[in-house]
Amino acid sequence: MTDIDYYKNIFGGVVGEDTESILSRSRWELERFINGKPVTKEQENALQEAVCLQAEYMEGCGGISAWRAAVTGTGGGFTIGSFSMSGGSSAVSGGSAAVNGCGICSSALDLLGRQGLLYRAVRVI
Repeated sequence: MTDIDYYKNIFGGVVGEDTESILSRSRWELERFINGKPVTKEQENALQEAVCLQAEYMEGCGGISAWRAAVTGTGGGFTIGSFSMSGGSSAVSGGSAAVNGCGICSSALDLLGRQGLLYRAVRVI
C-alpha cells in the first residue's frame, strides 16, 4: 500500500492535511482499472507510482470533492462581483487530462498500461 512516507520520500510529493485520504482514494480509483493484483516487483512499483501520480492529480484539482465534481461535471457555480459562472466540466485542465470522464490521470494510466496492469475487455453489444 502506498503510504505518506513513500509519497513524500520516494515519489517526492508534498504532504498536506488530506494526503492520507487522497492516497487511499487514489488507490481505490486505480484498482477499478487494473486486472488483478500486481505479480512482479516492477508492477507493484508501477502501481505505487501511479497512486502517487493520481493523488498529485487529485490534489491539483483541489482535493477529492473538487476532483469528483470536475470529473462528473457537477461543479457548482460562483459569483465575484457582477461576474457569475455556473455548471461544471467533465474534463479537468492541466497536464493530466481526465480520460473518458473516468478521472484517472493519463500519466497513471500510461504507467499501468506499460506494465500490463490495465483491465482489457471487449465490449459486447
